[in-house]
Amino acid sequence: MQHAAPHRILITGAAGYLGGMLCDLFSQRDDVERIIALDKNEMPPALCGMPKIQWIGANTADASWQTLAADQQPDIVIHAAWQIREMYGQQALQQKWNVAGAENVFYFVFGTPSVKRLIHFSTVASYGAEADNTIEHRFKEEDGFRISDFRYAEEKRVVEQSLERKFTQARGSNSPVTIAVLRPAALTGPRGRARTGGLRLQTALSGQSKGNAIHRLVSLLVSILPVTEKMEPPVPS
Repeated sequence: MQHAAPHRILITGAAGYLGGMLCDLFSQRDDVERIIALDKNEMPPALCGMPKIQWIGANTADASWQTLAADQQPDIVIHAAWQIREMYGQQALQQKWNVAGAENVFYFVFGTPSVKRLIHFSTVASYGAEADNTIEHRFKEEDGFRISDFRYAEEKRVVEQSLERKFTQARGSNSPVTIAVLRPAALTGPRGRARTGGLRLQTALSGQSKGNAIHRLVSLLVSILPVTEKMEPPVPS
């Protein structure tokens, strides 16, 4: 019986919450030979010492990483890199990092023969975070994206539509690349990174601040703020 070759996975945004978690989890799999971890920041201490990880310190918007990554012959690319928090006074730079960075990743995917699959992290906010949205309406693939004043949602919308055009062109040239687009509403959990000296919701929700003022404040707010109208109450465990 012939076994499939182990995967080589390129993960962008590897120093971030999602990217770092994926690097950790995939490094534990027997069917993964190598992880090419790409991020403009240094490797987090939690990932140091993992032999499968090959770190590339570069911004996706730069032209310094493509040859290094291609030399590793990845067959899967996971694009999770994104500057989420708005960089006040540096909107043009932020747009370059996000939009031009994503374009670079897509060009790499369709221009690198070893790549067979792309997983792109988008957001449900691309459908439009509008005041007239209701809980009853569940957005579907058929629902078109809407232009938004919310920078994060708008940049994600532009990038995803660019990906669709490139995929259509590549399909016409019989490209073997398959694509999965994930549109989560939010990402948080027990792997959230703690930040000292400030209020951070992810830190509090993950339980890392239990016992201090941050955790008590968030717990108080959650207990007294009303839930959204028509939202179903939680089911007791």
